[in-house]
Amino acid sequence: MKKKITGLSVLVIILAGLIYSLSATKLPALVEQPILFNHVRHAEKDVACYDCHQYYKNYAVAGIPDTELCYSCHKSDKDLKEKEEKRKLHEYFTEKIEIEWNRVNTPLPDDLVFNHKRHVAEDIECAECHGKIEDQVETKQMVEDFKMDWCIECHQKEEADEDCLTCHK
Repeated sequence: MKKKITGLSVLVIILAGLIYSLSATKLPALVEQPILFNHVRHAEKDVACYDCHQYYKNYAVAGIPDTELCYSCHKSDKDLKEKEEKRKLHEYFTEKIEIEWNRVNTPLPDDLVFNHKRHVAEDIECAECHGKIEDQVETKQMVEDFKMDWCIECHQKEEADEDCLTCHK
């Protein structure tokens, strides 16, 4: 009887693991956006990360481009009203509605004090944490959710401070 229960328990654990692995999000995971943002096309036109994410060099957050910033580059496009995604941008701008971009990565814990500025100062490329975004036609989550072990591993490799208060308040 004990062998049957043990065997059944092992089978249940294996099945649970299999179901979890099949249902877990596989990267890269598509993140639907209100307007398709083609990072490849922008990179081909030498639009740098900081042209849209303007705060990453000087602040803790990188910033998300607002409707006016997008429109400032695209207002002179000849096909603004004909091409679907550009038409959407034109509507957002003329209706004075902010584009509600969907988060690509999950929010960091409230007790975490992450600062893009510090990482930029150390010449850490965006792709180190966010993946090769400039190769994306559609926005995808390229890295797993940021976990403490992942950050600690990087801090150890780069010989960065590992004191808890460096990152946590």
